[in-house]
Amino acid sequence: MKSLTVWITPFTLVSSLSEAIDIVHQLADILGTTWEASLLLPTNFGAWPQSHCTQSLPGDMRVGSVDDVGIIRQRVEATGLGFGVWFVPVACDDPRAPGVDIPELCARMAVAGGYAAANFEPDVFWRPGDDPAMVDEFWQRFWDAMAPAEQAQMSGNVCATVVPNPWGIGAFRNSLPNLAAGCGALALEVYGGLQTAAQYPSPDLWPLDGFREIRATGVDANLIPILARANLTTQLPLANRLGHGNVHVWCV
Repeated sequence: MKSLTVWITPFTLVSSLSEAIDIVHQLADILGTTWEASLLLPTNFGAWPQSHCTQSLPGDMRVGSVDDVGIIRQRVEATGLGFGVWFVPVACDDPRAPGVDIPELCARMAVAGGYAAANFEPDVFWRPGDDPAMVDEFWQRFWDAMAPAEQAQMSGNVCATVVPNPWGIGAFRNSLPNLAAGCGALALEVYGGLQTAAQYPSPDLWPLDGFREIRATGVDANLIPILARANLTTQLPLANRLGHGNVHVWCV
């Protein structure tokens, strides 16, 4: 089976978890029975659970603790969908939240979700910047926070995002290999296409070009395309080939 993973934005317009589930089912129905769909829920921005952040998530989709992830996961999986989480690392330690081990918090969210994506974008999303040692430290502490059985469970089920343009790649020019080494795949934000050309005109944000940009860096990693929802049906055949049956979509 091929896999479609649908990201939920913290600034979603859906009014309930049920509505989000229905949308993901509708997308899966459009693609056909050979695709298995999953919902990817935002859980934390660094040290802060998503419910503590600025967002528009309905009450039954807000994560205030790791326990909330398990409750939401049960509801989603009961409808036949897969489930996972995504988080923004920000840093290994944040002076604004003393005492919070951010890699450990991310690890706990990941294990509770069963699948996880780490949104390593530049600036406020990853404050240390292009620092290979800090990327290594995050991943080391992330995996060390798990018991051996949990590590085995999550092996191959963690990815990290990359924006495959000069801004995104340039911000991790030295640490991109470290970013890839700490997880099972890099998920590329290739949102460009005919339906989004005005918003993402840069060719390297289109699927084929974005993949070429990352391959040109010499980084050896499994790559997953994250398509814009507006381009899903038109770009799906290409994305399916590029991701070997593993496609993400932004967003609900």
